[in-house]
Amino acid sequence: MRTPTRMEAQVDEGVAVNVDVLERVFPMLIQHLRETAGDEVSLDVDYYWSVPVPEAHDMTETPSELSVGQVSESWSG
Repeated sequence: MRTPTRMEAQVDEGVAVNVDVLERVFPMLIQHLRETAGDEVSLDVDYYWSVPVPEAHDMTETPSELSVGQVSESWSG
């Protein structure tokens, strides 16, 4: 059996995020946005690459399929 590469080992490890920490951090992020961007965040681009799940989370393989997403379409619901 071969030893996984460092990248493969990192990909296989999960991560836990404490909700209490998120609860403290998110208001700080919003405040920073307000201070730097005002009440509205402008994006320079509207289109992005979309990678299907689970391929989007597999860093050991190149995705076999990409599609194009649009922020304005996704945001409008």
